[in-house]
Amino acid sequence: MTIPFVPQRSNNTIQKKTLFFRRRSIERVLRKTAIRASSFYMAIDIREVAGRKERRQFIHLPASIHKDHKNWVPPIYMDERAFFNPCKNKSFGYSDTILLLAYRERRPVRRIMGIIN
Repeated sequence: MTIPFVPQRSNNTIQKKTLFFRRRSIERVLRKTAIRASSFYMAIDIREVAGRKERRQFIHLPASIHKDHKNWVPPIYMDERAFFNPCKNKSFGYSDTILLLAYRERRPVRRIMGIIN
């Protein structure tokens, strides 16, 4: 008695198909949200942090970004102020640093810190 040969799918073929279906589902979701996301792509204004008010916004921005995340724990703001203060943080003395805030509709939405050591 002979057993008929049934070709088996290799893991590589299965992986390719799952990647294909994942890509298709991601594209489908992106197409559905394209209209809602159009408001997301508004003009972004990037400004350097110059004064105390903007430095405070820079330090407290993660709290407004993560306010809806139930597992987010805010940092110790006293340490954050000391870290971003050029008088207290010695690395500012030998590094070129810049603090930037990205604004959308006059509200800060992201923070950027550039460092050249």
